[in-house]
Amino acid sequence: DVKRTGGKIQAANDRVRGNTFQATILGVDNNWNFVTIGAGVNSGLTGDSTLLVQRGGRLLGKLSVQKLEANMAIADIVPGSLSVGVVLQPGDQVILEKVRSN
Repeated sequence: DVKRTGGKIQAANDRVRGNTFQATILGVDNNWNFVTIGAGVNSGLTGDSTLLVQRGGRLLGKLSVQKLEANMAIADIVPGSLSVGVVLQPGDQVILEKVRSN
């Protein structure tokens, strides 16, 4: 019982640590509306991750992860999510939209 409980506590702690996820956009293709992110599976991203893009603490839009590698991801810009006149740039920061619960 103690071993099982310890495993549950460790899993919960891992999920909480995953909520501190932050990465940087490495490249942007505005013609095809996707970005390359400098984080992947090894950073805790999953195929169903939705990310928020921010610059200077200001929310710019949302991304939907499409392809994952160990240390890189490709994400589509969610249609209609960018603020008017905003163009994503390399160096913009991404965070998880939804935190993982225990």
